Amino acid sequence: MPLYHRLLKEVWPHRAAFFAAILMLLIVALTEPMLPLLFDRLLEGAFGQSANLAASGQMRDWYGQLKDVLSQLPIMWLPAVVILAFLIRGVANFLGDFAINHVGQKVVLSLRTQLFNHSQRLPTATLEQTTTAQLTSKISYDIANVAQAATQAITVVVQDSASI
Repeated sequence: MPLYHRLLKEVWPHRAAFFAAILMLLIVALTEPMLPLLFDRLLEGAFGQSANLAASGQMRDWYGQLKDVLSQLPIMWLPAVVILAFLIRGVANFLGDFAINHVGQKVVLSLRTQLFNHSQRLPTATLEQTTTAQLTSKISYDIANVAQAATQAITVVVQDSASI
């Protein structure tokens, strides 16, 4: 957990993009259950049968309300609503991925700068004991892997939490 607190300190200067990414990821997660309902309504209008999609708990209320709204729509509008749902989902997915990657790259830049500045103050004895390849690996790869792990973790936590 201390690692994520340190990373969040690096993210804070880019909080606008970070919160925009979280918002877009929430939109993607919340539009996901809408697609089966749209297709259920579309097939019900075309073939006269409903798939009776099951939901539990509070989601049943949300599904019920959405299903009621969709049942009032004329069947001719449903293809446009499906296209609109996919368009909203696609744009939100792109913007969320773009924003979270932007924040990740800024964090990588900040961490690399800090590491480089720290390595400039190291005693020469330490630099003589460390190979150039090890220093290059720390600056180039290790920091990028930490930032990638953090952004992927945030993406999974936000989308999976909202999907539940």
